[in-house]
Amino acid sequence: MPIIHLKDMTKDEEETFAEVGAGSIDFLPILKWGEQHGIEWYVVEQDVCKGNPMTSLQLSITNLHNYAIQLDNEKTKK
Repeated sequence: MPIIHLKDMTKDEEETFAEVGAGSIDFLPILKWGEQHGIEWYVVEQDVCKGNPMTSLQLSITNLHNYAIQLDNEKTKK
């Protein structure tokens, strides 16, 4: 099962954990690579949450959904 583990980190000097897509890591190239190389599962891990863990997870899922829309839009332009 091709799987990739996703984490993000804050843009401040602490560089602690952030929701996927809310931090300093540029996920679009990573996700493009994953789609081109048969990744089937993207696992989100949020080690530390400043707020409610379920709210953090929802933000990560929303951001990944938005990335998926961007990838689909790029495919249809080609």
